[in-house]
Order: sequence, then C-alpha cells, then structure tokens
Amino acid sequence: ICGPFLGRRVTMSGLLATHSGELIDFSKIAVTKFKLDDIAHHLSNICRYGGFLDFNLHYSVARHSIHLYDYVRQLGFCEEFQKATLFHDAGEAYLGDLLSAVKAYCKDYKMLEKEVSHRIFNQYNISQHFIEHSVISHIDKCIVLDEVLALRPRHYQLFRDVSPVDVYPLGVDIVVDYSVSDKEKTYSEFLQICKSLGISDR
Repeated sequence: ICGPFLGRRVTMSGLLATHSGELIDFSKIAVTKFKLDDIAHHLSNICRYGGFLDFNLHYSVARHSIHLYDYVRQLGFCEEFQKATLFHDAGEAYLGDLLSAVKAYCKDYKMLEKEVSHRIFNQYNISQHFIEHSVISHIDKCIVLDEVLALRPRHYQLFRDVSPVDVYPLGVDIVVDYSVSDKEKTYSEFLQICKSLGISDR
C-alpha cells in the first residue's frame, strides 16, 4: 500500500472507490462530498432491470432519469422539480440499482438509499421537498410500462396485468441504442442538463 495510505492500515470493508478515485465511507456519509462526474458516469454505466435485458441492449439509469426529466420539463414543471426528477435515482450511483421487488424486503438498504439521496440533494441545493414527491414516485412507476414496451415488448402484457390501475404508459418515446457509445452520449447529456439547470460542483 502506498500513496496517501502509506503507514495506515486500510480495509475496504464499508468503502467504495468511485470512478474518479474517491473513497466513499458509508459510515461517514454525513460528511461525504460527492462528485457530479461520478454520478453521471456511474448512472450511465448502471443498466436498469437487473440484467434481465437482452445481451445486446444497455438501458441505463441515467437514460431513464433523462427521459423523466424531459417528461416533466415538457409538462411545464418548475426548474426545482426538474432538478429533483433528474436526480431522483442519484443515490443509485453509489448503491447500485436494486430491483424494486427486492428493495421492498431490504429495510437497511432503503434507509441508506434515503440518506445518500438526502446528502446528494443537499450538496447540490435541490429542494428536499421533492426528494420523495408523490408525482415523481408515480411517473417513475408509470414509465416502466413505456420502457418495457420498448425494451421487452414480449413481456409488456405481463407488466400491464400486474400494474396498479392508476399506473399507465406516459407515452414517452424510449430511446433504444444498442451501441456502447450510448453510455458516453448519455453521460455527456446528463452533465449538459445539469449545467443548464445550474447544478455543479462548487
């Protein structure tokens, strides 16, 4: 062990090394400083649906977030609401995208996800009022039907049958890109939207 850890005993238990090389200590999450570049990079790399998509398809959490952001922007929601929508899954940049069906049984994970999300919202001056807003939660459930129709069409009716009656497709045109370069495109687009909304590392 060398560099900044020379002479120190280091354990990786409870630590996460981000793409930029930052160490995140979940036991000290209250004093953690996040990086926008890491958030955009990680979310662009994380594929939704727990690996259930076809081998040649990558649909990232970042692309999902951009679609929801575009949806609320086109509906005329205020800028603060747009920020919260874009960042509604930002905690997953550090925790991964745990399937909702599994997350329901993981109370500790849900508490940690809430805390990480709270800290990210606080660092980037995004209103905490929107962190669990019912509208964001609702459209987040609805867009699943749009995504399944585009990404897993043979399973669409299955998802439709088990969805609550108030969950319906939003009519979002889901972008399906089979190329690896889409990760970089999504990463750049996510950061560009952040810039347009005044979200930055200060």
